[in-house]
Amino acid sequence: MRSFLVLSIFCLVACSGKQGIKPPVGVMSRDSMVSAMATMHIAESRIMQFDGRNLSREIKSAVIQEELSKSGMDTMAFNRSFDWYALHPELFSSMYDDILSEISRRGAEKQ
Repeated sequence: MRSFLVLSIFCLVACSGKQGIKPPVGVMSRDSMVSAMATMHIAESRIMQFDGRNLSREIKSAVIQEELSKSGMDTMAFNRSFDWYALHPELFSSMYDDILSEISRRGAEKQ
């Protein structure tokens, strides 16, 4: 019984710690990162519409920078944030439902 109690407390502390992870200063908030990732996916989709396999890396980069700047974001902040979220995969993967919802919402607005 005692080991069960210790194990339960350990699991409770371990699970609650993941939810409490907050991005440091200089890293986009979760909501901003969701918006930025949706922007990136839309930009990549735009690139692929123009046969993205044959476009140079510079042109792809320019399209992505343009899309981010339209949203008031810059590439360096995005890259820094992406790197931080990549180090926290539980947060990163939990954002993807919201990213897909954001992409759908933006698509519906254009129709």
